[in-house]
Amino acid sequence: MAAKYEEMMKSKGFLPYVLHTLPEKVVQKAEDQLGETDEIRRSALEQLKKRILEDKKLKCPTDDEFLLQFLRARKYDVDNALGQLSNYFNLITSHPEFFENLDKEKMDKLTSCNFLDILPFRDNDGCLVLTCRMENWNPDDINVQIVFCTLASLLYCVELYPVNQIAGVRIIFDAKNYTFKQLRCFVPRYVPLISKALRNCLPVRFKSIHIVHEALVFRYAWSVLKLVLTEKIKSRFHFHGHNIKEIHKYIPKEVLPQEYDGDYTSFNDEDLIAKEKLGETDEIRGPSLEQFRKRILEDKKLKCLIDDKFLIQFLRARKYDVDNAMGLLHNYFNLITSYPDFFETLDKENMYKLASSNFINILPFRDNDGCLVVTIKMENWDPDDINVQVLFSTAVAALFCFEIYPANQICGVRLIYDAKNYSLKHLRCIVPRYVPLIAKALRNCLPVRFKSIHIVNEASIFRYVWSILKIALSEKIKGRIHLHGDNMKEVTQIHPQRGSIIRICW
Repeated sequence: MAAKYEEMMKSKGFLPYVLHTLPEKVVQKAEDQLGETDEIRRSALEQLKKRILEDKKLKCPTDDEFLLQFLRARKYDVDNALGQLSNYFNLITSHPEFFENLDKEKMDKLTSCNFLDILPFRDNDGCLVLTCRMENWNPDDINVQIVFCTLASLLYCVELYPVNQIAGVRIIFDAKNYTFKQLRCFVPRYVPLISKALRNCLPVRFKSIHIVHEALVFRYAWSVLKLVLTEKIKSRFHFHGHNIKEIHKYIPKEVLPQEYDGDYTSFNDEDLIAKEKLGETDEIRGPSLEQFRKRILEDKKLKCLIDDKFLIQFLRARKYDVDNAMGLLHNYFNLITSYPDFFETLDKENMYKLASSNFINILPFRDNDGCLVVTIKMENWDPDDINVQVLFSTAVAALFCFEIYPANQICGVRLIYDAKNYSLKHLRCIVPRYVPLIAKALRNCLPVRFKSIHIVNEASIFRYVWSILKIALSEKIKGRIHLHGDNMKEVTQIHPQRGSIIRICW
């Protein structure tokens, strides 16, 4: 289904979201709309760098890639670009609650519930199209600071791509089920912040913002917000109510998801993706769960949960083959009973300490296939401070948490394992005692669909570990492990939608 859609879009000349190089028509757009040429770009960058270095109050990066975002946003007017750059850093310093202590777990939860989405193809003008669905945000669970932080993170990642700096962004803001509870989070406290972000703080070219399903309570919020917006920005807001087809005048229906009468089937539509990837339907899921549950109850040795949510993890991991799911379940409990030091007495204090050190991390957005992307950084683990049992307990606990979400069960997980500063001390903790455990976990013990594992920054000492580990792995698993050394660009080529986020992390 996804392949057919992609083929159709490319045949019609629509540009994909991921563009690492500028197509000729985008280069021409930069010249026509922004006045960008090689000579103007070079001269403007020199002037802007000089002005920044002369400004004693402004401390910021001065590399070309960073500064070009502001020059393009202000059509190479150096004075305006400098003003926007100052506003940008003033915004960050004025709201430390958004930028200093990121609650990555809550950010991931918000992005996983389809609150924000980037559509995979651009409109006819090359604009990126983002959707924001307010009904998927519960203020009682996730506070407004997390919402702003997540939005800002997305926009920062988006603007790393030159094509987005040139062509701009269109936003569909779905106000369906917008409540007074949500309204009170924004109005009046954060109205000035929103107006600044839209006006002259972020290096983003907002080409249009389309409001759909807005009710009376949202109209009240708009009546307050529009007082502090410029006429230019106000003219880019379009209110469509429930007349969804009206959006097609501005954004082609081919680009839009089906909920807006478009042709795109979103990766967040779990039923459709589960059917495509796993052959999962209501007719298969129900009988498989019944058969699986019956087999467990007949097995006198196996004592485990039999609720649907628990069992479906194993069925999805084995594409609804009940025999294989049963084998996986047995292996799972054998693993737990074989290593009681990991599961019976958890050192929660040290597990929290390790997790807080950025040892394991979830990137805020999924890849093109809907896979979750998880990073492990070995240099953030000190074996003298935290023992290997805590390490494994933390990693397994994280995987258990990931697999609670149906989207992760269906689409799977990609792992980036950063072996930077991997030492003999690390090696002695793991080899040879825990090599069989790692092999079992990767092979057929955990209800996790490992789609790929990418090893980066590995030195010769890690290569030694790999030479031992691969002996115990199946050919299928070995085929999913990729060693990249310090060539991070290789990872972004394999998972292009993650490119901007990976560049931030490394």
